[in-house]
Amino acid sequence: MSKLPTILLAMIAALGLMWLSAGSVHAADATCTGSLGAQHFENLEVPAGATCTLNGTRIDGNIKVYNNATLLANSVTVGGNVQAEGAANVTVSSNSTVGGSIQVKQGGGATVNQVQVNGDIQLESNRAALTVAFNRVGGNVQVFQNSGGATINDNIINGNLQCKQNNPPPTGARNQAASYEDQCAGFAGSPTTPTPGVTPTPTPTPTPTTVPGGSGVCNGIIGAQRFENLDVPAGASCILNRTIVDGNIKVFNNATLLAVEVTVGGNIQAESAAAVTVNNNSTVGGSIQVKQGGSATVDQVRVNGDIQLESNRSALIVTFNRVGGNIQIFSNSALATIIDNVIDGNLQCKQNTPPPVGGRNQAASYEDQCAGFAGEPTTPPAPTPGANGVECRTTIGAQQVVNLIVPSNASCILHGTQVVGNVTIGAGATLQASSLVVSGDIVAQGAAVVTVNNNSTVGGGILLREGGSATVDLVQVSNDLQIESYQSVLSVTRNRVGGSVRAVDNRAGLVVRNNSVDGVLQCSGNLLVPISDANQAASLEDQCAALNLRLYLPAIAR
Repeated sequence: MSKLPTILLAMIAALGLMWLSAGSVHAADATCTGSLGAQHFENLEVPAGATCTLNGTRIDGNIKVYNNATLLANSVTVGGNVQAEGAANVTVSSNSTVGGSIQVKQGGGATVNQVQVNGDIQLESNRAALTVAFNRVGGNVQVFQNSGGATINDNIINGNLQCKQNNPPPTGARNQAASYEDQCAGFAGSPTTPTPGVTPTPTPTPTPTTVPGGSGVCNGIIGAQRFENLDVPAGASCILNRTIVDGNIKVFNNATLLAVEVTVGGNIQAESAAAVTVNNNSTVGGSIQVKQGGSATVDQVRVNGDIQLESNRSALIVTFNRVGGNIQIFSNSALATIIDNVIDGNLQCKQNTPPPVGGRNQAASYEDQCAGFAGEPTTPPAPTPGANGVECRTTIGAQQVVNLIVPSNASCILHGTQVVGNVTIGAGATLQASSLVVSGDIVAQGAAVVTVNNNSTVGGGILLREGGSATVDLVQVSNDLQIESYQSVLSVTRNRVGGSVRAVDNRAGLVVRNNSVDGVLQCSGNLLVPISDANQAASLEDQCAALNLRLYLPAIAR
């Protein structure tokens, strides 16, 4: 017998093992509540109320977006479907590829722009603006029963373009399809090509309509700037950090606002918003009014007028505020917590299901469901220097503190915070830190989620042990970076490390990419072989030294 068949069989077997190993090693399920870059996952979920930004991410299976969540997906590759039901906003754009279908139903806004979709685009019963433009669609485009307006331009569709029972009717032109049906009957034409643009960045930039000092529009992050008035458009996500608004902030349908240490001369008004948070020693000269929306948090705010929360459907928190008028909690369908407020007017709660919970409030009167909420208000833990450090349980903006502690099971968000000393993260806790400056170390033991990114600086080292998931991206670390015995997806990307990087004994997928390391880059004892490339280090050792060959074979028709 010739040796050639034996050699071929051996090669095929080896390739098969490599293919199976690559499929199992490099992909794991993930949950996204922040930003992810060029990583690889089996499936990905965006939990209820979360905001997820993907840039160059690869998903072998499906992306699922849950109630009131926001997805911004740029240049992604999805093997299966993008599915959203009840989401605040879904955007898939910038030369993305979806092997299955994009299905957005009973949610807010949606944008599908410059995407190759092998299946269908289905937009049904959504409430905010929809855009379908410059796509190549292997199946149908179906736009049914939406109430926020739809624009459908410049698509090449192998199947049918179908639009029914939308109010107002869609607008569109220059589409190529097998047929144009009902409300889209006049949308045929020769598609044009999009104007080349700038590659999206991991975090959307603010888009004020005028220069600071005039009125503005926020769809991203705005720092210590000043505006006359500020709008958060339908479906947008806005973070304000020490921003000054002389007039009003208006938050529109399915939009999200996180306002940290802001100064507002007028009102904050939200109707049908996905989520509104105002906290961290903010000041509002008028009232805060959140109606017919999702969740709302008003914590550590000086409000000269009223706090009015009415007909909202998700959790409400009103704590540690100084209110010149009334607090009115009416007809909400989720739990409201009202604690430690000093109120010059009345505390009024009516027709809420379930009834609110609360205590230690000072007010002129306590009415109806809040009748038993009187007491002596306490003060929140202040973010000021102290021997034992500051406990972070909510959000801290651009302030300076001495040592910072995230207690066990707490959730802490830091934006531009400066920590003189160390950051310590307890068991089950969550830290999301952006543009953080730490003079000492970041140490976590058993934390649920640790995310440090967006040009943060750590004067010491980062040591993360026995936790859930972790992301360290675009961080300057003076000493060592070590991640040990983690259980879920890990990402170490685009960092500058003065010491060594060690990833040891982790149990899930690990991406180590585009890091500059003065010392050793060592990966050992990890259950799954890391994805490791484009790193510069004094030496590459163990699992990070091997070439990661990934081979994908075509499916065989049966």
